Amino acid sequence: MTQSIEKIETTESKIRKLLQFYAKNEYTKSKIIPHVTQKVLLDGHFYKDLNLRNRFETAYYMSQYFPSLSLAKPSRLLWKKYIFNIIGENPSVCNVCKDTTKCLSCRAL
Repeated sequence: MTQSIEKIETTESKIRKLLQFYAKNEYTKSKIIPHVTQKVLLDGHFYKDLNLRNRFETAYYMSQYFPSLSLAKPSRLLWKKYIFNIIGENPSVCNVCKDTTKCLSCRAL
């Protein structure tokens, strides 16, 4: 159990560092990053976990707080997958996925 807790903390710190680097301003760093980090670690749809209606709203939300990261994101990747790709990890939802060969078509991300 300790190993998985350490893994989560390591993943969380990587995500925070990534988002800190791309943050638009201090408000983003102090208020938005903790929220986004918490939500991207959940196993649900990222947009739903952010209490947004759809992925278009997620794209807009992320572009407001992380504009350069948003511009660099390939359109074919969903936000959760993109963030995890950058830090060199897979979202925990991928651990239970039975169709990892079709990763880019996974709609859980």
